[in-house]
Amino acid sequence: MMRKTEEPSALGANMSFLNRMTATVSDYIGQESDRLRRSSKDWGERIGGSLGDNSESGAGGAASVDTGATPAGGSGALERRRVERTRTTAIAKSRSEPQVQPISASTAVPTTAHPTHTTTTQASLASAPTSGLAATSIAPTRKQKQQPHPIDTISEEVDADGGNASPKFLTSGVGDSFADLPPLGSPAPSPLPSPASSYMTLPSLIPTATTPPTTATPTTRGSSGSAVRSRKTHSRMELLGAEAALNDVECEEELFGVDGSFEISKELDITNEELDFDELDELIDKFQQDERVQEALTQGVDLRAYSRKIEDDLRKAEEEAVLGYVAESHNFSKLHDELNTCDSILESMEKLLSGFQADLGNISEEIKYLQKESSSISVKLNNRRQLEEKVANFLEGVIIPKALVNGICALEVNEAYLAFVTELNKKIEFVEQARSTDPSHVPQAVTETEPHLLNLKHKAVAKIREFLLQRIYNLTKPKTNIQIFQETTFAKYRYFYVFLHTHAPEVAVEVHQSYVNTMSKIYTAHFATYIAALTKLCIPTLASRNDLIGVAEEKKGGGMGISFSGLFGGSSAAVAAAKSHQVSIFALGVRKEELDQMDNPIVPHVATQLKQRFSFEAIFKSYNQLLVDSITNEWKFYNDFFGDEVAQRRDVFGSIFGATIISCLESLDGYLGNCYDVIGLLLMLRITVQNRQLMSTTRRINIGGLDEYFRLLRRKFLDRYNILITANADSLDKADGAALCDEIKNKLSTPHYITRRYAEFSAAINELNRELANDTKIEVGLTQLRASIEGLLKRMVNYLSGDKNKCVFYINNYDVILSVLSTREITSVDKEKFLQAYERQIASYVALQLTTEFHAMLRYVTEYKDKAAKGQEPDPDDAREVGGIVADFSSRWQQVILHVSGEVMNLFSNFQTGSEILKQILSHIDTLYKDFGDIVRKYYKALAKDLVARPTLTYEIKKYTHSFD
Repeated sequence: MMRKTEEPSALGANMSFLNRMTATVSDYIGQESDRLRRSSKDWGERIGGSLGDNSESGAGGAASVDTGATPAGGSGALERRRVERTRTTAIAKSRSEPQVQPISASTAVPTTAHPTHTTTTQASLASAPTSGLAATSIAPTRKQKQQPHPIDTISEEVDADGGNASPKFLTSGVGDSFADLPPLGSPAPSPLPSPASSYMTLPSLIPTATTPPTTATPTTRGSSGSAVRSRKTHSRMELLGAEAALNDVECEEELFGVDGSFEISKELDITNEELDFDELDELIDKFQQDERVQEALTQGVDLRAYSRKIEDDLRKAEEEAVLGYVAESHNFSKLHDELNTCDSILESMEKLLSGFQADLGNISEEIKYLQKESSSISVKLNNRRQLEEKVANFLEGVIIPKALVNGICALEVNEAYLAFVTELNKKIEFVEQARSTDPSHVPQAVTETEPHLLNLKHKAVAKIREFLLQRIYNLTKPKTNIQIFQETTFAKYRYFYVFLHTHAPEVAVEVHQSYVNTMSKIYTAHFATYIAALTKLCIPTLASRNDLIGVAEEKKGGGMGISFSGLFGGSSAAVAAAKSHQVSIFALGVRKEELDQMDNPIVPHVATQLKQRFSFEAIFKSYNQLLVDSITNEWKFYNDFFGDEVAQRRDVFGSIFGATIISCLESLDGYLGNCYDVIGLLLMLRITVQNRQLMSTTRRINIGGLDEYFRLLRRKFLDRYNILITANADSLDKADGAALCDEIKNKLSTPHYITRRYAEFSAAINELNRELANDTKIEVGLTQLRASIEGLLKRMVNYLSGDKNKCVFYINNYDVILSVLSTREITSVDKEKFLQAYERQIASYVALQLTTEFHAMLRYVTEYKDKAAKGQEPDPDDAREVGGIVADFSSRWQQVILHVSGEVMNLFSNFQTGSEILKQILSHIDTLYKDFGDIVRKYYKALAKDLVARPTLTYEIKKYTHSFD
């Protein structure tokens, strides 16, 4: 355990130290990289400046450096060309070999000071002191043929008397590095050699380096007094600078003619055994095609002299570039030292990081080991916990606590007893599950515990049975609120029935049956008592078998609490009774509103104290509402206590509420047998539909027995409705038209009371049917009634004299029907039929008025229109007749208008209907007289002066028309 706690801390410390060291190394490497980058940039700028200066001096025609003592031409020229070819070949090879090589060289020292007689002495530079920096050849910028790598060596001869020897650029086919150079401290002659000198002294052009020079051991000549030669070797950085300068100069010589104007290979040598004639032909062709060469040939320029001049210029530029690089050799040495220092630091950091990497590897292995150990321990812990849980569950399931035994056997059944029954049920289920899992290997503990649990179960079942049966019996006590008793007593002991249903199904069936029988008796007794109390509060039946639409007033039997004749001139006592109870046989009145205001069932003893009386539809709504509420409460309790399976059974509903529903139906059948109130029937049908929607849609209680009850009620109401509608239709068909007509012969302006009965009756049925979704059976009865009333009106009108009286009778009776239907906002087929008949009768009445008052004028205009349709003109001999019509109209038109308006107002009790009819009559008179005046002005101009002025007639018509608006 100590190792586990210490290892994370050590690991964190190592990681923290590693992070800090890594950050330090990264910062240092970044700083060194930036410093080296700046140094390289400075050197690049310096080297670029040196090359620029050398190129300018070479292009300006500086003196060329000779490599031989003889003048141009002869053996001196051949020597120069040989040296040049060798040097060019060496440069080409150096550019094709970019690898790093150690520095070694062969030096050529002339044996005499005479420039024409020199001897080359080969010496290795391997023993010469160096700075340890390898020389790196500069990669060529153009493609060159692969040649052996030559080394340009610089030697300096110093005579014994201190004379300066001339430096030479020699070549060696076997050397691969610069030769040793004299020390940097050699005195430099001043001024520099002139261009005419055959040699230039190299030490005089090399500045003193910052690094102390290393002096080679001097050698002396023989006793013959030859000059003592001293050799001074430059630092290797200076030699590298010289070699880089030579390579750059050679690159510049190669780049001559880069623009494609001119390019000559320096390897062209007719003495070369490896001469490629194909390439020579290509070069000759290219040479001939060059514009500058063609221009030179055209102008007669000496190409050899021009070539020598170019060679001299290039050689001078090369030497100056070498001197520029050599002058910066001390900076290269400094850069080399810095790079070595940086390499050392990086090497130490590499070792440090390698150590860190090794430590991290060890830490990683330790972490893997710890993870593996942790995983193993975690698996073991989980296994032990699972085993512990299983053992604990098993022990808890098979051990029977003493408190459980005492609670089941000794305590009374109450709310605390529920906890013991619940625990006992868990143990029984555990034992049963353990036995059923592997019947062949039952644990011994289970076998020993099972008998004791069985005894406890029997004891608990017996006590629970006795407790529930006692609670069911308590429901039968008088004045017990069943709903409250169910919610407070039974609901909290629901688990007792679940326990019985699981472990003692026969006992559960006994308890359930006892509850069903008890509740059935309770509901049956309560509803029988309630309906009997409500019946005492019912208003006596107002309608008898003689209260039909077509029955005349004097033929109705007496003994009624209310007679409909009271509404049309009956006794004042009947009218007072109707007003008191607000009940009408054929009109809806406020009966629907009174029912809608009943939110709760009627309480009989309260209504008796208040001396209230109710119609049968109110009583029907009260006990049906109580029935629906009782079923809803019982359904909820039954579903919660006994479970969904039992509650869904149809026979359960029948067992509890079957007798109650029979009691309600017997009460309804007793009423329907003597019911002649169609409006009351439809009101009760409306209540039934509302209750059905309430149970199925709002409360979402779908019980098959309850739906059957609602369907049975609807069928009973519609059957009685059809009987009563047929009876009323038959009464209209059998009505005596002559007797009924005699009652209104002198009162044509008043609609017949039978027509008013029908209007109210039809409006009430249509309004209730609208809330019943326009039941087709109800609409069929309405159509039957409409046909019967139309037949009665036709029979009655036959006993009237005069077409005008007949029209007035029709118009007034149709008008009352349409007015009542419009007031109730009824839209039906019957209304459309009556409206069409009404408009036809108005048109007939208007035509009769015109024929009666202006028969001659109407006949003449009609005949004229017929002749005009045939293309005929009026007969001039008709002037006398026309004059008579003009004179008749002029003499009495005002009296006619006054008479018609008075007659219309007297014949039509509905002021609005009379006003509309008068407007139509006056409008037709105005149109008729306009047509007649047009005929007179066209064919009988002499009579036109006797015509009534049109504005005068229009003014009078408008005056009467506006007076009725």
